[in-house]
Amino acid sequence: MIIISNYNGASIFYKGYNILKLCLNSMKNTNFKNYKIIIADDSSTDKSFEFIKQNYSNVDFVINKPNGGYAQNMNNAIMYSIKKYNPDFFMCMNNDIIIKDKNWLKKMIDVAYSNIKIGIVGCQLLYPNGVINNAGEIEDRGNSVHNIRGRGEIYTGKYDIIEEIGLVTGAAFLIKKEVFRKIGFLDEVFFMGSDDTDFILRSRDKGYKIMYNGEVRLIHLDSFTSNNLKNEKLRLKTSLYCERGAIYFILKWHKRYGVFHAIKLYLEHVLGIYISITDKYTNNKNIKYIHMRYALIKFNNFDLPLFKRLIFGIKAEVEGLYLYKRNYKKIKSKKFLLFKHTF
Repeated sequence: MIIISNYNGASIFYKGYNILKLCLNSMKNTNFKNYKIIIADDSSTDKSFEFIKQNYSNVDFVINKPNGGYAQNMNNAIMYSIKKYNPDFFMCMNNDIIIKDKNWLKKMIDVAYSNIKIGIVGCQLLYPNGVINNAGEIEDRGNSVHNIRGRGEIYTGKYDIIEEIGLVTGAAFLIKKEVFRKIGFLDEVFFMGSDDTDFILRSRDKGYKIMYNGEVRLIHLDSFTSNNLKNEKLRLKTSLYCERGAIYFILKWHKRYGVFHAIKLYLEHVLGIYISITDKYTNNKNIKYIHMRYALIKFNNFDLPLFKRLIFGIKAEVEGLYLYKRNYKKIKSKKFLLFKHTF
């Protein structure tokens, strides 16, 4: 089962084509034919539904009402697919993914089948210009908590490997159905951002292996929907959701990381200060660069004055703390199955 998250993908364009069309058309040459595509739509306000029905009659379109964020949207589509198709695997991805390798899906499933303990399989993501977007993520090593391996490097084949790894990105990852049965679904408190990392950590806590398949290379436009929303207030709101989610994540997992790592995680995910990755084999703390994600406090395609940026950050922190306090009992009991249904 391929589940593609979507919000207004029919009205967001890249090189003259809407990203829904680019994503779906790129899958047509997939060699592995035993799959079904579901568009998980988070109450789009454009004509995404009409576009899919007119051009892709074999694609299911599941609407999440009202708009509840990425985690809720994907949970809704996953439960729909379990009831209707009961698949063994879920390939969850964003609508800004473009497929170039016709064997991509078989390669992902082959790795998942290779070991009964494997629960999640990620892949290598590249920007359209050949620069690496994500080659797996290293946890709890050196000078950073979550090191996005290879980010910003020119692709050379260096990370075309298959290995067990700490984290992979939810922009495109394969999940065995049994993982949902044992740990529950995505935590819907995360409106967007950090939900994939949370889900993977919960999977690891249940003994599942996380695999990285660098032989699968997909094109990722990366945050293309949120960065191209026409409404500036909505773009600002999505940024707020990401930052408050990061605060909620830090508080939720504070016992895992401790104070020092929590501070570094805060710098990375909230203030946008990224430190280069540490060599995973030697664990040398070689800092190649430090940069601000928000150059001159710029993010989501618009500028925000420093004072407003600080107020924005405080608002995100307060909301993140509120989310943690409100969901403390659920977090403590590790009850993340948000559906009443069983399967």
